[in-house]
Amino acid sequence: MAEIFERKSIEKKEEKKEISPELLAFQKKAEEFIDSYNPLFTTFAKDISLSFAPDLKAETFFIDLEKGKVNLATKWFAEQGYSMDQLIWACFHEVEHFKDLKSDKEAVLENFDYLKNKGRYRKAYHTFYNVFDDLFVNQGVANQAPAYTKDQIGGQEVERLYKEKLFKETDFQKLPRHLQFLYTLLRQKMVPLEKTKVSQEVKDVLEKEISVLGQKMDYSTFIETFIKPTATSSEKEENLPHRRYQLLKRYIEPIFEKLLEEDIEDPRFKPRKGQKGQPGKEGEGTPFDDFYKEFDKKNPSQIPQGKIEKWVRNEQKKEKEAKEKEKKEEEEEAKSPRKKAKEAQAAADQEFAKRNDIPLETMEEFRKLEAKVNPYLEELSSLWRSIIYGKSEEVRIALEGFYKHGTDIDIPEVVKEWPKIEMGRLEETRIFVKPVEKTVIHEKPELIQVHLLCDLSGSMDSEKREILKETTVLLLRSLEEFQTYLNMTRDLTKSKLNVETEAWGFGDREKAEKLKYFASEKQGRSLEAERAELIKTIAQLDRDKGSTYDDRPLEAIAQGIETTPGILENLKKGKILKIIIEITDGGSSDEEASRRALHRLTQYEEKEGIGVIVRAIQIKPSNEAEEKIFKEVWQEKGYPLGDRIYELPQAVATILAKYLGTLKL
Repeated sequence: MAEIFERKSIEKKEEKKEISPELLAFQKKAEEFIDSYNPLFTTFAKDISLSFAPDLKAETFFIDLEKGKVNLATKWFAEQGYSMDQLIWACFHEVEHFKDLKSDKEAVLENFDYLKNKGRYRKAYHTFYNVFDDLFVNQGVANQAPAYTKDQIGGQEVERLYKEKLFKETDFQKLPRHLQFLYTLLRQKMVPLEKTKVSQEVKDVLEKEISVLGQKMDYSTFIETFIKPTATSSEKEENLPHRRYQLLKRYIEPIFEKLLEEDIEDPRFKPRKGQKGQPGKEGEGTPFDDFYKEFDKKNPSQIPQGKIEKWVRNEQKKEKEAKEKEKKEEEEEAKSPRKKAKEAQAAADQEFAKRNDIPLETMEEFRKLEAKVNPYLEELSSLWRSIIYGKSEEVRIALEGFYKHGTDIDIPEVVKEWPKIEMGRLEETRIFVKPVEKTVIHEKPELIQVHLLCDLSGSMDSEKREILKETTVLLLRSLEEFQTYLNMTRDLTKSKLNVETEAWGFGDREKAEKLKYFASEKQGRSLEAERAELIKTIAQLDRDKGSTYDDRPLEAIAQGIETTPGILENLKKGKILKIIIEITDGGSSDEEASRRALHRLTQYEEKEGIGVIVRAIQIKPSNEAEEKIFKEVWQEKGYPLGDRIYELPQAVATILAKYLGTLKL
């Protein structure tokens, strides 16, 4: 699976072929697969412009660079019989190649120019870089999607893919030396427990240590050190293609080149009659063409070099034009209140806002807030992935008895069996204990409900409301992403867990107002409608509701627990977990009422030990009296930030991590 899959450019004259019912049935499955997993692929790619679609007529996977679309060949997958895990991984693999290409376009072009200068044997060097690019992106997929690490089922499926399909053979002795060398490095990395057979000459090369940057190491260490992403970001300097290519050219390519030269002189591989070809055509005129073709059958080759060069140069042209346009309009854009509307996301946001009756100003404000809290969103995103791809059980060692022989003597059992011991009937006694493995199942709630209570009192000035909005976007967007991950991975995790959020606004004595509803309260609502309500919630946080009667939403939530059928029972069974977070700048306007309402909720956590967690954060109180009331009402469940108002998003992220971080699916 070397680099981005290409559609083979074999065109036939208008010849219509009948499509079998079996293939049509698989096309429907492929479409359902794309519909289900497209959000996951987009999240993985971190590029909403990239789309995925099944293609009934295509021969292989390929990517349309101009349209930004990855096409999945229905026929190819149907005939190859890939498992679902392998299918998902293949899509991830393509995306990772695309991201690698985009990360350092200039270096890719330079390497193409470098390969052109290799003349008639440039196909050999092309294969060389393909193999190492594959090793790099395979690890990149594992970094981004932990389900495909070696110890996970997905990772085992990838190993099976290489073992049973891509590189089924393990005996490479009949191949040219330079291909023995490459195939061994790739296969042993992907199928580490199976050794390959190579000629003694190649074996000697592989077993000999190489000197890299002044250090001696074997090839496995070289790959682990330099052909492996060091972070989740592909834009880090050490992850860019030019760094990888520099090291390969300096240290590994000379070894590969020496093997290639020996193969060229080997009588076994002398060109057959009629195989001279034209030096200007890639892959022709060499004695190794049949081997390269066989490699391409197992590992469909990259998009033709010319197409990539055209795309890269077009992208460079666009970037240059964009910079020139930005420079010309810099002063005007700086003054424009709709600067965000002129950026790449603007067109989609405008359409979304129009469909969902959202003022454009609100949409723009939401994007700005989202950008501000992005570091915390990334942090929580990693937490959600670790929960989803973690294990729901762990093995602990415990002492168990009783046995005839063991590691420790159990004294109480000795006392009990003493009459037998005293009479010398030792064979009948069982007084020893020994360590045994015990499987401990983690608690698995089926529903997590997070309630956000927002202070809309008059003392919440513009500075406080801005940070309140940022925190609201962080909490609601992050948990929305968690729910998306859960939905997209249910086939893998078999989890029943769902996460939903609601938001309240409180102020005057009047009944607290619900700003956003739980998804379960709006059955059948689309994901787009859920996102639209989230965005509309932000606009409501500007309202001035006077006082700080926070007892109102607390009472409403407590009443819901006590009166809604099944809620309390499922809380006690651990099937529901509720997290309630209040954000305020003052003390409660009705201190006694707030204390009573809080007690109705905290009793579940403190006395009955069930999942109702209530916490409050106070930001920049108006005076010492407000601070005192807050501490008296909330005590150890309150977190006064004082003037450290900008720590609010981090404080909320910490609360989520603390109470959700131990979950396992």
